[in-house]
Amino acid sequence: MTPPTPLTPIVLHVSSDIHDVYDVNKPLVVGRLVDGLASRARNLVISINRTSNPFGEALHRSGDVWSLRYFSPPHGLLLSFFLGRLTRRIAHLLAQSGLRPDIMVGHKFTVESVVCSRLSLLLGVPYIACFQGNTDCKIFKYKPQYWQMFSVVARNARALVFPTPWSQRYFEDRLLTPIGDAADRRHLIPFISGEMGPPARTRPASVHRFVMICRLDAWRLKNVHRLIEAIAMLRSQTGDDWTLDIVGPGTAETQRFIASMIERFKVTPSVKILGSRSREQIDALLPGYCAMVLPSHPESFGLVYLEALLQGVPIMCAQGAGFDGFFEAAFPGIVVRHDSVEDIVEGLRFLSQRSDQLRQRIQDLGAEFEMFQRGSIESRFSALLGI
Repeated sequence: MTPPTPLTPIVLHVSSDIHDVYDVNKPLVVGRLVDGLASRARNLVISINRTSNPFGEALHRSGDVWSLRYFSPPHGLLLSFFLGRLTRRIAHLLAQSGLRPDIMVGHKFTVESVVCSRLSLLLGVPYIACFQGNTDCKIFKYKPQYWQMFSVVARNARALVFPTPWSQRYFEDRLLTPIGDAADRRHLIPFISGEMGPPARTRPASVHRFVMICRLDAWRLKNVHRLIEAIAMLRSQTGDDWTLDIVGPGTAETQRFIASMIERFKVTPSVKILGSRSREQIDALLPGYCAMVLPSHPESFGLVYLEALLQGVPIMCAQGAGFDGFFEAAFPGIVVRHDSVEDIVEGLRFLSQRSDQLRQRIQDLGAEFEMFQRGSIESRFSALLGI
């Protein structure tokens, strides 16, 4: 990391999705972005952690990462009031430290960007509002009493950043177009994956062989049950040896439950639970499959889709989730309705029948993977920050 100088701009990040002393199991994507901006600015991170215990508030500082636990009731009860209280607490901490950021980033629209919007009024500092697919859509949908507040947050932001096309469409239709927001303030900047090169050129061991990669404890959201049923239907309808491997961590109880579903649909041993695998092991496994299928809903982004594509493997995702909207008409796979077993069955048929064409499509898309490159993401975000 390049050490900051007195002239180095200060970027304040407010995020509930970055590793800190209170939770080391948070997603990596925000931390990767902060690390990527380190040579351009001093990045001060306020890592917020909600607690339902009014006596559980705490603060831990480790360099420029301030881990803050704040009280707010569950289910977004009195959301605006408690975010206002959190805003004042952060403003007080900044004043105590003698720090004034040059720009701020709220990494979730309906929570952190609300805080940045109010800090902006107190400090006179601009902010960028970032959208997260799942949580933001859920809060926006079920909290219509705060739509006016969200309108103010959107209007006053310097820029609006979306990680996926479907999340951008969701908020354009429901918020941004109705308030007359200018389209040139909206920016599609995906999350940072690991290091990546060009897509590999691979061939599957069988066009009837599929894999899904997910956290097994979220089996319902990941649509494990419908995929198992779809495999059972295809085997019954065609007589072919359709198979599905399920990769990912999960408790013993969850694995037993999924195994019972496999037995109930009479697809043992065609559907197997492989359990947890390392990133390297998954990369080695992927090329042998016809496709990586994960019609999960909701799904904010899903780095696993990109990881499969980089191994030359087509994908299945759900409408209004995950990678839906990327690559437009040249989508390297299939998008299905998550709540329809019949649609998933037809999606698996499509992937099987078009295996060669879809693998070639991944190769033809080579230049379009540039938008997912770490350097490209860091440069575009830096430009928005003005650093």
